[in-house]
Amino acid sequence: MTDALLPPLGILLPLLAGAVALVAYIPYLRDTLSGKTRPNRASWWIYTIVGTIGTGSTYLAGARWTLLAPAVYAVASLAVALLAIRRGEGGWSVLDRCCLGTAALSVAVWLISGDPLLAVMMNSAADLAGSVPTMRKAWIDPARENRWAWLLYLVANSLTLLAVPEWTLAQGLYPSVLWFCSLVIAGGCWMAKGK
Repeated sequence: MTDALLPPLGILLPLLAGAVALVAYIPYLRDTLSGKTRPNRASWWIYTIVGTIGTGSTYLAGARWTLLAPAVYAVASLAVALLAIRRGEGGWSVLDRCCLGTAALSVAVWLISGDPLLAVMMNSAADLAGSVPTMRKAWIDPARENRWAWLLYLVANSLTLLAVPEWTLAQGLYPSVLWFCSLVIAGGCWMAKGK
């Protein structure tokens, strides 16, 4: 069953996930503009590029409604990435360069293969790699991330997981990676010392 044919609850959950994801950007952008939150440049540019490709490839692999939150992430991440140019941090450390390289490699593999399922796998790997600098920062310097935004991202990703209609690699992998990344980052923001 494709998620285009989901019953009303199966449509309501992704709609709610997309709305929560959009709302999560409000405190994140506000705190970035005020200087309280300092987004990692590498993470947010990877989220923008890989999120756009990941959303498109997951669509081509058959997902529909469960793409609402990832689509919001792809578009809204660009706003954060642009703000991070002047108000962010990082981007060129060894860790940042390794994550950027992994993300670039995964995108290149997909573009060469043209296979949407391979794209889902490679973009999921790239998103995970792109999250590593922000995961590290959330646990080491949680005061420089917005814990409410990351909690809302976790809620949106949890709702998206609940809405996955059929647990196949094509439909479940990308939402699972988004959920895992937001869990680790939110966990750091809420549990690490220094907050």
